[in-house]
Amino acid sequence: MFEQIINDIETKLNVKINKETLEHYKDGKSDSIVISLEDKYLIKTVDENTYKTQKKFLTLYEDIDNFQTILCDSSDLKYICYKFMFGEKLEKVEDINPQKIVDDLYIITNSYKKIDAPGFGYLEEADKSWDTFLSDEVEYGYYELIELSIPMEKVNKALEKIKTYEIDKYLIHGDFGTHNFLFDNDYINVIDPMPVVGDRLYDFYYAVTSDVRIFNKVDIDYILSFYDEDMEYKKLLFIICLYIRMSRAYKYDRGSFKTYKDLYLSFEL
Repeated sequence: MFEQIINDIETKLNVKINKETLEHYKDGKSDSIVISLEDKYLIKTVDENTYKTQKKFLTLYEDIDNFQTILCDSSDLKYICYKFMFGEKLEKVEDINPQKIVDDLYIITNSYKKIDAPGFGYLEEADKSWDTFLSDEVEYGYYELIELSIPMEKVNKALEKIKTYEIDKYLIHGDFGTHNFLFDNDYINVIDPMPVVGDRLYDFYYAVTSDVRIFNKVDIDYILSFYDEDMEYKKLLFIICLYIRMSRAYKYDRGSFKTYKDLYLSFEL
């Protein structure tokens, strides 16, 4: 199968690939095979849904340099070949400027485009209300945290109040965080979208709360100063994103969990 993929890429790009430069990458928690070639190409095998949603997202944002560029692809062979992106995973970079990162994340998310869709949610099933999508994400986090008896009143209040707001539909990354950022000379390259129809502010807060070195070092009022939405709405969405990220930290990064919990408990709506 992979021989066929290489041949297909060579034909479509009119290049000759030196297979001796082939390097395997472990692709996080998915079953995808990820291969880099000559530091020019990144080839990823994908399922049908990932193929469709990533292609739609990256085609819509082909003018944003922070996102991956698709060089060629095949729905039959189920692969996407991206232009190789350099950088180190931002979550592993020791020396960062948290405020500059917040500024850069705003620039990226503020470039998002509105999309015509029947509802909200992950692109392949974007038929929910915005509050239902958020509730589903919180519920998933609740089951990660259930043994800790974290008070739910605050996030439940936020979910209830957020129902009253009308939200524009944007196509957002959906898994926007430092685990999907490659840091290259102070520039953020973004990989692996899980496209969602939702509020661009969700991606912004989701990214800011993805790393304690960001939200614990930057004044919360500064983070909340971005975007012109109603301040109450911004606080509601922030606490929801923080709760979701807190549950992820408990599952994947126990060392950071207390910082999430402390902010969640002290944050005032």
